Order: sequence, then C-alpha cells, then structure tokens
Amino acid sequence: MAYIKAKIALLISVAIWIAALLFAIPWPIVYTVRSYEGAEVCSDAFDSIEKRASTFILLFIFGYVIPLAAIAVFSYLLVRSLWSVPKTQNGNTAKKKVTRLIISVVLAFATCWLPTHLFSLYVNLRNLLSSRPFRFTTTIFVLRQCSHVISYANSAINPVLYALLSRHFRLAFKRALRCRNRGSRTGGRGLMASQPLPFHVRLQNIRCQIGVGKRVNHSV
Repeated sequence: MAYIKAKIALLISVAIWIAALLFAIPWPIVYTVRSYEGAEVCSDAFDSIEKRASTFILLFIFGYVIPLAAIAVFSYLLVRSLWSVPKTQNGNTAKKKVTRLIISVVLAFATCWLPTHLFSLYVNLRNLLSSRPFRFTTTIFVLRQCSHVISYANSAINPVLYALLSRHFRLAFKRALRCRNRGSRTGGRGLMASQPLPFHVRLQNIRCQIGVGKRVNHSV
C-alpha cells in the first residue's frame, strides 16, 4: 500500500513538472531584448495592452492564486490528519514542530511570490484603465528585479526552513554528508554500505516518531 501511494505521489510530481514546463513555453516566444534609456533589457513584445494585461492576470490566477490555495488546502488536510492520531506527550511535541514547518513553507511561498505578481498587476491594469501609461524609472526597474529575485529565492528558502525547523532533516543531512565522505575515501563502498531506506520504511518511522505505529528496521 505504501508503495502504491509513493508511486502515485511520483506520478503527480511528474505531471506537475510537465504542466509547469508547458506553462513556461510561451515566455521565450513573447520576450525579446530591447534598448531602454541606453540599457539593454529583457521585455515582452505583446502587440496590444489588452493581451499583455490578460496574460498577467491569468498568470496571477494560475501561477499564484490557485497554487497557493492548493498548497494551503492540502497543508491543512495534512495537519488535520497529523493531529487526528492519539495524543502522546512526545507525539504532541513532534506534531507542533511539523505543523510549524508546514505553515512556514506555505507562508514563504505566499510572501516570496506576492510582490512580483502585485507589481505586474498594478502596471498592466494601470496601462489598461488609465490614459497615462506607467513610466519605468531606474528605481522602479531595480525594485522590479528585486521582486523577481525574491520570487525565485523561494526555491532556496525551503531547504533552509527544513534545516531550521526540523531536527530530523538536520540529522539526515549530516548522515548524507558522512556517507558521501566515506564513499569518497573508500572509492564508493561507503555509499553502497549505507543505502537509503525505502519510502514506506521512512514513512512508518516518521509515524513512530510522532507516537503512531512501530518502528520498522531495515537492513540492506
């Protein structure tokens, strides 16, 4: 059963990556390099304000609102399922840590991606509804690039959150580093001698750590 769930999770992950790649295909087509106030910048080449505004509104909906709603809903279901198991003193402590980690990941996504979407919406809606187009200055351009950097930094923040809020993640990371070091000194035999546990074993051990189920021993 655990193997089937892991396989389904893998298929869902692959489907999400494929959808993300398909969603990104139009951007290299509509973007080009332009000269703006003596500087070469990467900018879109939409042939009308309406098309540009519609594109960024759809991007806000499908690239921020829907993903954030999905993350929030599934995180809530995960936390509710976590707290529905019988209470134990050690288990409650672990549950609080996991809950704090999940909330932090959701807030990090919402916070990192919001500025760039708000900026795009403001510029495009103003150009669409106002008779005076939005004028880019050097300061505005710098702020725009900063919002881009913050949004992309979300991918790098998650491992930091895991390391700060999860003791098990830190221990596993240290074990991975030790295995790599042993493998380099022994020509790879260290890695072969310490294979990662199967997914269903790791899942059962996590349940054990929060007070549900029995720990599963596994040897390669």
